[in-house]
Amino acid sequence: TASGPLGGDQQIGAMLVAGEVDAVFFFRDPFSSHAHIADIEALSRLVDCYQAYYGSNYRSASAVLSFMHGNLKKRMANGKRCSIMKPEGMENLAETVQADYKSTRAAALANSKS
Repeated sequence: TASGPLGGDQQIGAMLVAGEVDAVFFFRDPFSSHAHIADIEALSRLVDCYQAYYGSNYRSASAVLSFMHGNLKKRMANGKRCSIMKPEGMENLAETVQADYKSTRAAALANSKS
């Protein structure tokens, strides 16, 4: 992917939406401003929307990697090769989360009209 200011954030976001990415590790300097902060925020919103693992610093990245590695070992022992464990009956976690969000927004809109 390209550097952030050259569209790298959007490339990662597109990969996330396409289901090609299960985790994002995005380290930035917290002590300096970023010209592409809107792109960084958009990427973090996509990560939340698609319920992907997200590491933004050393400790969170370490925790995500440890968790994913543990999942991978468990699943490989059962003959599966996947580091993401989804609840039973939920093939696409992002669609489930988005549907739930849309229903709460529809209910809020309906309540505001009454």
